[in-house]
Amino acid sequence: MTAMTAEETLACFAQAIRNVEAPIPAFVSSWNTEQPARRFGVYRDNVLQGLIDALAARYPVTERLVGAQFFGGMARAFLEVHPPRSPVLLEWGEDLAEFAAVFPPASVLPYLPDVIRLETAKTRAYHAEDVAPIGAVDLEALSPGQLADLRLVAHPSLGLVRSAYPIASIVEMHEEGKEPDAALVWMPESVLVTRPALRVELRRLPAGAAVFVQRLAEGGTLGEAFVSATASDASFDAAWTMRILLESGAFTGRKD
Repeated sequence: MTAMTAEETLACFAQAIRNVEAPIPAFVSSWNTEQPARRFGVYRDNVLQGLIDALAARYPVTERLVGAQFFGGMARAFLEVHPPRSPVLLEWGEDLAEFAAVFPPASVLPYLPDVIRLETAKTRAYHAEDVAPIGAVDLEALSPGQLADLRLVAHPSLGLVRSAYPIASIVEMHEEGKEPDAALVWMPESVLVTRPALRVELRRLPAGAAVFVQRLAEGGTLGEAFVSATASDASFDAAWTMRILLESGAFTGRKD
């Protein structure tokens, strides 16, 4: 039998850890007479629980929303198809929203993927690079034509989650120390995620403002963003939206 390479050995070991149905690798042995399968099973359970706990630490609102038992089952199923690719577990879970969207038991919670996306955006914002934002003074000297042609650089913390569900309200209601409110108004919410003064903030945006921010984040000019926003929402308030973006530090500078 050809000996496995170190890479093959690690891959085999990792697969056996993730898949509780898989037999233990042939190279696993025990130093005493106790069956290695039992010892390996204990180790596997500890590793899996540690990973589930790490995912729950990144998505605490999601866990409280669905319950620890449901979250644990979803996390275990997620682990089987999306194992960590980095020793930095904080980076693990970027695909959880997409997974939840096709996870059969979660089909009764159609808002769950967007709630997860919002939590993901919050974590990204918290750990984003600290860059000085652009201010109103940086734009004062520009003519109307220059403003219309202006492209802005998004702050590393900037996130935007648009949903058909009240995701910001759901997240706020399920934060630690709060009780869910049965009087929740079920309406679409678009949420701006930023980190002014090193503190992550969520702001609900009207439909037009959300389109405006999205267009800017995609590289559009202020003029292009304005056209898109007014086309989607006749009540779009450009002055209010720009004030909110500047106050929240959503952008860091001008693109050449």
